[in-house]
Parts: sequence; structure tokens; C-alpha cells
Amino acid sequence: MTKSCFIITIIIFILSFTPVVNGEVNEAKLGENISKEVEKEFPLVKDPVKLSRVESVGQTLARYSTRKDIEYKFKLISKEDINAFSIPGGYIYVFAGMLDFVRTDSELAAVLAHEIAHIEGKHALKQMAAAQRMTVYSIAIALATRTAAGVLLPDLLRIAILNKYSREYEEEADMRSIDLMIKAGYNPVAALTLIERLYATSLRKPPREHGIMMSHPELRERASYILKCLKDKGIEIERRKAANYLPVKVGQDGLSVYIEDALIFKASSKEKAKEFASNLDKHLKVDVEPFQIRVEGGGLYINGSLILTGREEELKTVKEKIVKVILDFRIRYMPF
Repeated sequence: MTKSCFIITIIIFILSFTPVVNGEVNEAKLGENISKEVEKEFPLVKDPVKLSRVESVGQTLARYSTRKDIEYKFKLISKEDINAFSIPGGYIYVFAGMLDFVRTDSELAAVLAHEIAHIEGKHALKQMAAAQRMTVYSIAIALATRTAAGVLLPDLLRIAILNKYSREYEEEADMRSIDLMIKAGYNPVAALTLIERLYATSLRKPPREHGIMMSHPELRERASYILKCLKDKGIEIERRKAANYLPVKVGQDGLSVYIEDALIFKASSKEKAKEFASNLDKHLKVDVEPFQIRVEGGGLYINGSLILTGREEELKTVKEKIVKVILDFRIRYMPF
């Protein structure tokens, strides 16, 4: 079905009345009506393991939402787009491509918290009201009438599914989501790593439909103010932990030490390999500069911390490999 057909289907369906009480649209009923049509257009994932992960992270966040009148529902759409969206009434949809894209539960929390924030702020309804030069009260009344609903609902869906929010609402959702992640116990730096990687991905492979990668504001700008927000809150910017970047591991032989799939060092004993891997994992950062990795006096240091001892030529080789891995990583994921 084309988008045009999808919108027509929505319009026909919403010709039924959506209750309004005291000038407020019944969000639960509105969301229920829209969700039925969304789920006719987008097939949902049935995998219980994947659904459980999304539901678990989502409900953990929902417990700390300011909207206690909302019962949040988290759904997984069987499409490979890197996207997520929310509609009034607490319905949050994550595309399978986004679930594959996030590297940790904290990054998944960043996606879901951002959508919860849009619902908390009633951003879709407010954005639609602004576009129609109406008040939210007027939009609520209009959505309950057959004629107006047919005109306004396409705008509501366009805002929600294509993430066509204003800069103001996008930034508000980013700020709210960080606070929500902190309250729920997730690593808020994941909000930064997610946006940085979305930006890097958009440069390499522009999306067919922008969705969450819309430039309102530009992803680079969002990364900038999210970074500032985290620093203002006194949060250490440790990207490796937030996104499980550059994992350090010892190979099956017990002697080879890797960063991701890159062989960095082969030790003479299992004990030395284990010790080096532990030291490297503790002190490695994705934003460390090459000059902060140095060989001196029979030792290899990162930011002044000794991580390996040995022959100078051997240590220089290890240093070169570490520097290459970091620089390659930053080109892929931190292109600014």
C-alpha cells in the first residue's frame, strides 16, 4: 500500500467520533483508533525475545514518566528502517532496523525515552495546532468531528511517523529524555552515541525516508547540545560504556588480545594476556588522542596509566595498532 492509500484508509476510519471531555481530546481513544490503522499498514514483529527487550526497557522508563494518565504500549514494526515514532495515547513504535542499530539497552532507552518525551509534551497535537493556526483546544474539538478529522489526521500522522517536529519540540524531547534515562537508571551518554552514529550513518547512506534522521534540528546540532547538557549535569562522557564500543577481549587461545576483531597483541602467557586486556579495557577511550598513547621506559601508557611492559619495538607496534583502531572507529562513528 502506498502512503497515499494509507492516509486515505486512516481518514475513512477516523470518520468515527473521538470523544472530547472538557475540551480535551480523549488521547487513549484517539491513539487506539490510529494504532489499529498503523498496524494494518505496518506488520508487527512476533519474536517474543525481541518484544520482551523493547517492552522491558520501555516499561522501566514509563514508570518515571510525568504522564501518569497514559498507559504506554511499545510495539516493534517488521521493517528495516532505522526509525521510531509515537502517536497520542502512549503508543510507541520501534522499527526492527532501529532495534538492530542500537548497541546497548541504554541506546534503546534513548530511543524510547525520546518518544515518551514527545507524548509527555503532547508535541504531535501542539505541532499540528501550530501548523493549522489553531489552539490545542480547537484541535481537540476538530478531531472529534467527521469533516475536520479527515483534513487534520494526515497532518498528525505526518508529524508522528516522519518525525516532522519543530526544533523546539525536538530539543525539548532530547532534554526530557536525558532526565528520564537518568531516573530510570540508564546511561544517558547513550543519547549522545545514538545521535552521533545516526549522523555518521546518514552521511554514508542517506535514508529513503528520513524519519528519526530528519534534520530538525540537524543531527550534528542535536549531538552538540546533548553533549553540553551531559557535561552541565556533570556526567562523564564515556562513550565506550554507553554503546559497548571497541570491546576488548582475549582470544580462544588465551594469548591473543583483540579490540573488536583487530588483533592488538599476542602475549607470551595467558596471565600477561589477561592483565593487558584488563588494563586496556580500563583505560581505552574512543576520544583519546594519539599523543596520549606513548611508549616510554619499557612501558606503554594511555593517559599516563601503564597498560603493558615489554620491548620498545614491540610496544610501538602495539601502540600503532591501538591508534589505528581508534582513528578508524572515529571516522566511522564520530565524523565531526
